[in-house]
Amino acid sequence: MVELYGIARAGMRLSVGYLNVAAFNISNVNTEAFKALEPVESSGNAHEFPVANGRANIVDNAYLFTVNRDNMGPLSNTSGYALTNPQAYFVITDGTNRWLTRKGNFELDRDGNVSLQGFYVMNRDGAVAKATDLYSGNLLLVEADTSQYDRDSIGFVSTGQERIINVDEAGLTANALEMSNVDLSAEMVKLIAAQRAYQFSAKAFRNADELIEASINLRGA
Repeated sequence: MVELYGIARAGMRLSVGYLNVAAFNISNVNTEAFKALEPVESSGNAHEFPVANGRANIVDNAYLFTVNRDNMGPLSNTSGYALTNPQAYFVITDGTNRWLTRKGNFELDRDGNVSLQGFYVMNRDGAVAKATDLYSGNLLLVEADTSQYDRDSIGFVSTGQERIINVDEAGLTANALEMSNVDLSAEMVKLIAAQRAYQFSAKAFRNADELIEASINLRGA
């Protein structure tokens, strides 16, 4: 009986994790350069990921990874910069930490520094990029497999193991922005499947309760 409760509890936790991931992807369907996330089996450690109002826990035995290999979002013709190499990234900094991002909707601050969402874009010399760096393509571009990187709300935390690449290798494209690669139809299917799995697990709990109640009644008869 204890095993039945354990199976039901594990199923509910895993289903909630899958629901969180699907909801997170759907909420970012219009986010530039967003890569859809998927939960996969892991060593049993819990993993957190950012959501609109804080951070949400992925259940035990699951963590997040990014499907970034040859899985780009479509390019839109607009002001900005895109990378056609699906594993290429811009490097941004707050002055202390570094992150990797594929977002290219850069802005220039009053001092002529290239910025993104309050962070500074870096050039190949490791300094903050200026307008001249942006127009000449002198940006710090790296190639990395970020499938196991910790994800932050602005991209991926840099581990310092990325390979520096040139403009041609990165596929730097001006007047274009990469859009989200989230497949809304596929995510809705996953959402429904996770919901059904949760319902089945909840039913297993009810069945266990009924079996215990039946056992008690038999002993009392």
